[in-house]
Amino acid sequence: MPSILETLAQRYTTSAAGRTGGGRDFLIDFEDLLGIAGARDGDLRELAVAELERAAAESGGMLVIERHARSGIPGNIRLSKDGGEAWLFSRIGLPSPVAERVALSDFFMKSAECRVPDCYMERWRVWLSRLADAARSGGGVDPFRRGDDAGNSGLMEALAGVFNWQGESLLPFASAVICGDSKRLKSLENRLLRAISSIVGEDVGLEHFGIVEKPREVWFHGPIEILLEDGGHCDFARLPGAVGLSERNLDAVAGVRVDARICLTVENEAVFLELVKRNPGVLVIRAGYAGSAVRRLLGMLPADMDFLHFGDTDAAGFDILRYLRERCGRAFVPLMMEPDSTAGTPVLDDRELRMLDRLINSETMKDVREALLRYREGGVKGRFEQELVPVERVADRLKMAMMEREDRLASGDGKN
Repeated sequence: MPSILETLAQRYTTSAAGRTGGGRDFLIDFEDLLGIAGARDGDLRELAVAELERAAAESGGMLVIERHARSGIPGNIRLSKDGGEAWLFSRIGLPSPVAERVALSDFFMKSAECRVPDCYMERWRVWLSRLADAARSGGGVDPFRRGDDAGNSGLMEALAGVFNWQGESLLPFASAVICGDSKRLKSLENRLLRAISSIVGEDVGLEHFGIVEKPREVWFHGPIEILLEDGGHCDFARLPGAVGLSERNLDAVAGVRVDARICLTVENEAVFLELVKRNPGVLVIRAGYAGSAVRRLLGMLPADMDFLHFGDTDAAGFDILRYLRERCGRAFVPLMMEPDSTAGTPVLDDRELRMLDRLINSETMKDVREALLRYREGGVKGRFEQELVPVERVADRLKMAMMEREDRLASGDGKN
């Protein structure tokens, strides 16, 4: 159990005076302090009172027990704002709050001299200078934590390691190199992202520095030929299975030739692989919230193709459709994505309702607004998983879409 003076120091540390070093004398009710220390009664009370009285007598006025004029009963305990903090923490043998604030400020100033790439160096120094000022004045130092020297040092090392990372590597490998622990970066990720956002000035993830959770790649199937910058080519049209291509390989691609009029993106991997088996001749690409590799391949495709998307019909599924339209620059049309609330539970939660509201009000989603309104009014998710749609029906619908496309071309009504 802490001594009564240690309890007093703990209360002082969390007070405005302890956090900032300014203000008036620190006051705390005598009985309240005994209660906090668990010493209201019996022997513990006698020991605590004796310790307080002895300390007050030896403090040279730094610690005063104020008593009622008539009764002599203790009222407040007063710690002087001028020298009281230094006296108290010296008495109990612990560093004072002001010493800790100075040490934390010095830590930030020293860290400002760490080398990071030149494009970030000025922002790095400015950010750490602000943290140093906040540390000294008692302000917020998020994502760092006061009183956690070891944790702060580890976080700073991880942050500098992320900024200095070169090339692209998976998160566990980068974590092992930077932190000596393959899982440490993941556990620090939220705090690292807050720091990175403050320094860079925008929300970016670890992948911005080449640290990725899974390889950047695009999975596809269908009649596509990739033309390489060195004059070579890779023809994937005759391969029966899906192909995965890393984004690094896309760096060597000069263009593509596609012997298909339709590109279909598919949200879920299991359905994608089943459609690959039944592909009637379209280009099928696996795409949820499309990563950079998927976006790059889509950007290489002829603009006169028809772009379809088959995904879940819950709020997140339609948000992926919105994302594909806005981030990939293609006019994706939903394929067999009719929300069905008739199947009942589960009920839409607050997050899903907010997402639906955003989708309903999005200019990008005007064509499906009425369907989304009905879905929201139904209040339940219903049968939303695309796996529940018979894959043979999806393949048949693709065949129909191919025939409709050919009819439009023949009549001069479609894209060239």
